[in-house]
Amino acid sequence: MRAIKPIIARLILSCLIALCLTAVTSAQTLQFTQTKVTDEGAIQLRWQSRSNVIYQIEYATELSPDTSWETLAFLFPSQGTNTIYLDTGIYWRQPALPHPKNDAQRFYRVLATDTNTLVPPTVTITNPAPNAVLSGEVPIHALIATTNGITSVRFYVDGEEVEIGSADDDKHSSWTINTTEWPNGPHQIWVVAETYSGAESTGLPSTAQGGHGVSAKISVTFDNYISRWNFSLAGFDSSLGETQRITAKFEAYSSWTLEIKDEFDSTVRNASGTGYTMSYDWDGLDDNGFDMPNGTCQFLLTATQTTPPISLMAGGGGGSGGQPLSPMMQAVLEGKTSYFVKTPPMPPVVIKQGGKLKIIPWEDVYGPQPLKEIPITESAFDKLLSPLVMSLESGSSGPAAATSPQSTQKPRRPQAKPIKGTPGTMGICVQGHHPDPAPGGTPGFNQPSQFPSGSVTLDPIYARPYGKIKQAVNVASGFESTMKKYKWTTAFFRTNDQVTASLLRKPSKGGSNIFNTCNIGFLVGHGIRGGVLDKIATPTWSLQTYFPIYKTGVNAYDWVRMSEFDFGGGPGGLRWMGIYACNMLSRDNAVDMYNKFVLPMNDNLHILLAEETSIHMWPSFGSKWASYMNGGEDGVKRTVIESWNLASQKIHAITGVVPAGHTVVMTCAYWPDSFNDKLNFYTPGGTGDPSDILFFRKEVFPNYQTIP
Repeated sequence: MRAIKPIIARLILSCLIALCLTAVTSAQTLQFTQTKVTDEGAIQLRWQSRSNVIYQIEYATELSPDTSWETLAFLFPSQGTNTIYLDTGIYWRQPALPHPKNDAQRFYRVLATDTNTLVPPTVTITNPAPNAVLSGEVPIHALIATTNGITSVRFYVDGEEVEIGSADDDKHSSWTINTTEWPNGPHQIWVVAETYSGAESTGLPSTAQGGHGVSAKISVTFDNYISRWNFSLAGFDSSLGETQRITAKFEAYSSWTLEIKDEFDSTVRNASGTGYTMSYDWDGLDDNGFDMPNGTCQFLLTATQTTPPISLMAGGGGGSGGQPLSPMMQAVLEGKTSYFVKTPPMPPVVIKQGGKLKIIPWEDVYGPQPLKEIPITESAFDKLLSPLVMSLESGSSGPAAATSPQSTQKPRRPQAKPIKGTPGTMGICVQGHHPDPAPGGTPGFNQPSQFPSGSVTLDPIYARPYGKIKQAVNVASGFESTMKKYKWTTAFFRTNDQVTASLLRKPSKGGSNIFNTCNIGFLVGHGIRGGVLDKIATPTWSLQTYFPIYKTGVNAYDWVRMSEFDFGGGPGGLRWMGIYACNMLSRDNAVDMYNKFVLPMNDNLHILLAEETSIHMWPSFGSKWASYMNGGEDGVKRTVIESWNLASQKIHAITGVVPAGHTVVMTCAYWPDSFNDKLNFYTPGGTGDPSDILFFRKEVFPNYQTIP
């Protein structure tokens, strides 16, 4: 579909300054219908939308001719005529896209990027029930009705995506929400299912179709003794002086305990205190003051209602001189989010009675005025409570135990926190925005140039351009979202026009070698093999494979030759590189590059994962690859190579993906000692001698077998 101009809004936290609505189509003028800042400082956007449209949501901290927009959501489906999105930042990116509360102002724009081409699935939330009151951990169950394949199921709370999952064979999907992580009060839950059919591949007309189905929004109320249970950081490294701040709020004055356990379920740190809130800064040390090893810890917070000190009780006074607390301070100490004050007196009412004017008090005519409720902002709550509690004298011999209202496990948003950093970083580049091919090709779309003149012959000679890959971003974002569930962070995520040839090429070819700034790389797009020796890629003429780079509005390709990459090492320590594009290690071309020592692998890259035939873009390939590597598919953490092949076998086995008579072969080039690499256990294998590199070839369709 034709792109829709963006909606742009400007927000300054706690104050809406202006809305600039610039998205206009012949069918509809898009409008923001509501914006608000939540109790947590997140920004919720609502806009008039069209059913079946897919949106991209971006933000910037200033507007200028050179504004660079950051993408918050790549594929955000319409929720009918009123769509809701909650901006809480993106904590797993490097550098992180900050939470809105950490920016002075934000500008937003919303772009319509695609539409459903399949009949959307019907999504029904079977639990919880509408208007339910929820406490603690609660399962969300959804049932998806569709005749197409279900590629993902996404769970939302108030417009924030809190989980991405899948459906079982009976088309059920579920996720457990820890309601203590949100403020008490009303919330909305809904579920989005994505379906897909067809296939996409280089040189073939795309038959890809997709659909997003959105459940009805279920209004519920979170009611917990412990609320706003939160960590300040997605992960932290105590050796760098970073501190993890763990916070929560209680419904009454409480005695609380925090227990931190290591991966072996042994308690390593304890903390306790009293108050209406808790805030504990953890330095990564255990109870004996020893540094904790890397790993993910478990957290258990228990709060027990207890009698507050006399000085905190109503009328007890506090501060210097024992003066009574103000209504606002009293409410803050009691953990309330608002307080009530008397309204200023109203002027008397003048009436005419018996021919004379009579003055009557306002209350005698209209009755007593109601108290005015004054909300307490989160920032005011935090600022007032901490210094005041520290300054008040208890005035009692100690708290008296009452009840034990609630215990809560580790928060799920963000995911469980490693003590130090993350297992690693991932880098992602994806191009799927190529123009649709015209009969016979489009003038201007060149073949790779040749020295001293002419062009490289491609094999086969498909009409150019190669056409849209509608699911390319889905493949890439599925990989990212699955990896981040296992605490990996994103070094970069570049899409479409953000991906340039200079970004990918090595420095000696005028590039920046971006993939060497991460630990595992994933490149998604079109690929094709050359049919003659290339005289530009390397001093030694060689057969090459090519990754075509397209820029919107330019009828031409910038071709990146395989030997113009240089994978491995660098500031990020690239260990594994996956290229999901047709033919990138096509057999004859790969062997020729190997024989001439120009494969793009240096000693620091362990494995180059690719394919020697055409492959097909099923949207769940990326998530399957990540899931197999992390043990999410069958509970077994498989090797990087086996995971690559199993993911490909899984998606190519789906009926209708591969044309009749086509064989799909995945090929990985690797240093011998790295063949059994897993994400958490690997061996550098570079020997300095490129002739030691080996190939592992796996037919994944129609059979699953190793081939020589």
